[in-house]
Amino acid sequence: MNNSVHKRILFSPLNWGLGHASRLIPIIKHLEAQGHTCIVGAELRSADLLRKAFPHLTHENLPGFNVRFSAGEKQWLNLLFQIPKFLYWKRKENRLTKKLIHKHHIELIISDNRYGVKSKLVPSIIITHQTSPFLGPAFSFLRPMMTKIIGNWIKTFDQCWIPDTTESPPVSGILSESVPLRNNTYRIGLLSRLNQSILEKDLNDEIPTADILIILSGPEPHRSQLEKHIVQHFKNDAFKVILVQGKPELNAIHNQIGKVTLIPHCTDSHLYHLMIKSALIICRSGYSTIMDLFAIDRKAILIPTPGQYEQEYLAQHLTQNFGFTSIRQNELTLKNFHLPKLSAQKNNIKLSCFFSQLPQLP
Repeated sequence: MNNSVHKRILFSPLNWGLGHASRLIPIIKHLEAQGHTCIVGAELRSADLLRKAFPHLTHENLPGFNVRFSAGEKQWLNLLFQIPKFLYWKRKENRLTKKLIHKHHIELIISDNRYGVKSKLVPSIIITHQTSPFLGPAFSFLRPMMTKIIGNWIKTFDQCWIPDTTESPPVSGILSESVPLRNNTYRIGLLSRLNQSILEKDLNDEIPTADILIILSGPEPHRSQLEKHIVQHFKNDAFKVILVQGKPELNAIHNQIGKVTLIPHCTDSHLYHLMIKSALIICRSGYSTIMDLFAIDRKAILIPTPGQYEQEYLAQHLTQNFGFTSIRQNELTLKNFHLPKLSAQKNNIKLSCFFSQLPQLP
């Protein structure tokens, strides 16, 4: 990308887990290095993550729709009743975005899965890996309709960036198989904040190693439920377990419960070293976490968030096509956790499949 004109760019991630914010990090770094001025509009944990990654940038609170998940595995009825609230917040996000455009003289918007963060006043880009969402077996008949709806939303943006490769099978599988029939959709390669060539320079032997590294993320209450379940299972076991809680709003103070070390949040370098040194990784099957795993050439045991059909599909897709292992949250017992030698297994993803440049900005 060779833009001679430097732009003032607003970045805004969806606040459903930390993945939408974390995968913006390499894009913000790239565009800032190109001379563009980057402004962040986020909320809650996503805002905390980006504020710690870029303390020198301007940060604005930009609230949006935060889905409420029930404690059980059947989410469809709960989500159905929240559709009116989502549509309300989509319109409200648009009004709040307009205010930020005038306040900061924004010239471009890059939104990660926030369809209300766009404007007719300036060019807008949407980042998504779900152009054709998976709705579960019971609602597969609704998938063509949802694909059309999302396609219409995408068409209101000037560009759509899909963080995936052009190779077959794509890492996102069928989630991005149907894209709008326009020339404004680009596959920009996999995105990860874990830049191996940079982070290896800061390799620190003092960072602890673990038999099992567990990385938590995603919405409540399932994040806390899984954390509680893990602590109960491993606190008195022989395995040395490090659990990254996914709470960037907390200070990075380690807590110890038996054999389990709890770390609220890691820097990119700290997380990279934990992931390459640990014998076994267990994590959610969120797409951004998956891209981080590909970036460091590691496999993991995936535990989909109950009721999130996208994560359930991705866990199955990666198990069938890329050699990962998947279990359900209610199957989490000690017998699942023998320590296979996963560190030697490769994902066979070429470095060229990772984001290195962007399309010409609108």
